[in-house]
Amino acid sequence: MIKHLSKEEDRIWRRLLYRDDVFAIFSKFLKEQHDAKVTSLSRAELYLSALNLAMILCNLPDIEGVSDELDDLEDEAETEADALFISILTVAIVHAVAKKFDSIDDKGIKLCILTRWMEHELFKKMLDAGQEKESARWHDHKKTNLQSCRLEVLQGLGEVDAAVLAFINEFVDATIHKGEKAIVPVLIVLSKLNLVHNNAFVEYLNRLDKSLEKPILENVTVNGDLVYTKNVENEVNGVGKNGIGINLTKG
Repeated sequence: MIKHLSKEEDRIWRRLLYRDDVFAIFSKFLKEQHDAKVTSLSRAELYLSALNLAMILCNLPDIEGVSDELDDLEDEAETEADALFISILTVAIVHAVAKKFDSIDDKGIKLCILTRWMEHELFKKMLDAGQEKESARWHDHKKTNLQSCRLEVLQGLGEVDAAVLAFINEFVDATIHKGEKAIVPVLIVLSKLNLVHNNAFVEYLNRLDKSLEKPILENVTVNGDLVYTKNVENEVNGVGKNGIGINLTKG
């Protein structure tokens, strides 16, 4: 359930996640912990991992399953700190999402997580940092909008906020202006986001591709998926899902 990103993926996800107030509240603290080598995971990796865990917990048929999922998280995490950061972020996400969905037993989920970590030295430090950031936002007249936290970002439901599309549109324009060296890595990362969001970004992928001196996207189907490859004729037979090519869109 822990998410790992390439450098380019991490950069783009971080920019997108700043539209989520829950991410914004903990972003500075998580960067400080990463810089201090308390965790090897980036802010985006930690938050996307927490979204994964929150989605799992919110869909459990019985609250008793929460403990098992937290055990799995600790087994997968490289350090206790990684597991704690993801867990506390999950508490904040579940709290936010429960504001929209009455069916979620957020109190039970939050109690299980907080009980597990409340004695850890980083627990209070993280909560204090989040509270300090939120207080600063209120002082600057920036009310925290819990509705900006959306589990759908990882569910592939195809629902993309208009504000996100507007941001991507501006980002694509700026990337095209910078030239081919900037375009290719963004093209690859956006293709993966496109797969998650049911082809919501095809228009932007095409704009990026057509701005290249030699377009690199080919409409070639392999194992039911379209793939990105620079030499389709020679490589297509060896490209499978999650193989040499990069998945662009479901066929």
